[in-house]
Amino acid sequence: MANSLALLQGLKRGLAWLAAAAVILVVACIVLPWLLRLFGLTLGISFLAFQFIGYTALCVLLLLFFWIMAEAGYKVFLRPSIRARHIRKIRDKRLRLEAAGRSGSAR
Repeated sequence: MANSLALLQGLKRGLAWLAAAAVILVVACIVLPWLLRLFGLTLGISFLAFQFIGYTALCVLLLLFFWIMAEAGYKVFLRPSIRARHIRKIRDKRLRLEAAGRSGSAR
């Protein structure tokens, strides 16, 4: 008895979902052509919208690509150069201090 009741409730729920989907489909089939005529959304305008979206995405992605390439170039070329210059500056300062110390003790 409990199984048949659960089956009946499941069938009722499934039929409710099916009816809702059918109503949505019918409303879409009736309203969509009316909206197309009302707003004048022709195939050309929708292609124009897709083209605009495509070009916008292209511009954004190209900027992202250039950002990634600049970051990679910085990491590969500029950062090691700056680090080497900093190390050389520290080393030169140490060598100058040693040389000054030697020249002062030599007198």
